[in-house]
Amino acid sequence: MKHVRLSARLTLLLLVLVFAVNIYRAATQGITIDEAFTYQHFVAPPLAQVMTSYDVNHHVLNSLLAKMTTGLFGVSEFTLRMPCLLGGLIYLVAVRAIVLKVFSVEWGLAAFALLSLNPFVLDYLSAARGYGLALGFLLSGLWFLLRCRWYMAGICLGLAAGANLSFLYPIAGLLAAAAVADATQKNISVLLVRVAVHT
Repeated sequence: MKHVRLSARLTLLLLVLVFAVNIYRAATQGITIDEAFTYQHFVAPPLAQVMTSYDVNHHVLNSLLAKMTTGLFGVSEFTLRMPCLLGGLIYLVAVRAIVLKVFSVEWGLAAFALLSLNPFVLDYLSAARGYGLALGFLLSGLWFLLRCRWYMAGICLGLAAGANLSFLYPIAGLLAAAAVADATQKNISVLLVRVAVHT
């Protein structure tokens, strides 16, 4: 029991440190070309134009949230990146919950570190794009699937697709894996209906 508490505390400490680094990066890094394109085409224009135009670079949920944060707090690198920071926090919390449930005490911290300290993942958790939100909701969906909470999983996976449409592929793979795992319990049709309706 003492080892379990130590692992939970260490993963929580690492989560706080990674999130603090993400906040620092979001506040200090210069704007990238992709972020500037997102702002000019999907955040700055009027809402009617944003909602009636689509491009593969338009990560809809991220754009709408960035429109809110820049409208409320003014336009800056940090306010443009606030939705992605939220997605990054959701991702880190979901990863921590998953590794503490799935892995042994000894491997929990290592699994959390591997999933949260990857430099490419860290970039996505602090850049003003939809990848951080999509990753956060994808892993939240996995967490709810592990707990057989189909409606919540469907909502999270639907939000992941709304944050970045290219996440439909990992969502489909995750749903297929969940359906195969649940088929042994004769609940496959219920699972597919409940999750697919919300996605």
